[in-house]
Amino acid sequence: IKKVKGPYILLCNHESVIDFLNIVCCTKRRFTIVISNSFYQSLKINPLIRRLQVIPKQQFQTTPIDIKKMKNAIKANRPLLLYPAGLMTENGITTYIPDATGKVVQWLNADIYIGKSDGSYFTKPKWGKNFRKGKITLNVYKLMSKEEASKYTVEELQKLLYEHLYFNAYENQETLLIPYKNGDC
Repeated sequence: IKKVKGPYILLCNHESVIDFLNIVCCTKRRFTIVISNSFYQSLKINPLIRRLQVIPKQQFQTTPIDIKKMKNAIKANRPLLLYPAGLMTENGITTYIPDATGKVVQWLNADIYIGKSDGSYFTKPKWGKNFRKGKITLNVYKLMSKEEASKYTVEELQKLLYEHLYFNAYENQETLLIPYKNGDC
């Protein structure tokens, strides 16, 4: 996505608190990031976060004002970063993706990209105290254009988004066998 011009939506899976660091390094453009309001208010790096283009919102409660802010980011030609699951996983498997995600994404009317992270769950698990050395990969790809997205029903788009954002960290690890060291567990 380093060379992508114009607005787009980047939807990412959410394995760990460090996921957004990998995404921010993918492009020279600044994202407008939709972030949990509680996370936004409680971070130790809050002054830094406040300088970024963020839309703080309540988890699983998207208001018309939140949606308008997202639409304004798209209209301003900025990429929009969303973590639809909204929660980091505790068990290494994708958490619930709200049913309205497909509808909102379709209404925003922008190209859709997927950011699929793998390994960050084991590097900084929600239940762990420390970081663990290991490999994190990030695969970013265009899922579809805004024109293609408009041809799907909301239900079909929702299902497709879930399929592309789904992960099972333990199942992947059984295949990849990447060592993670120096943890607290």
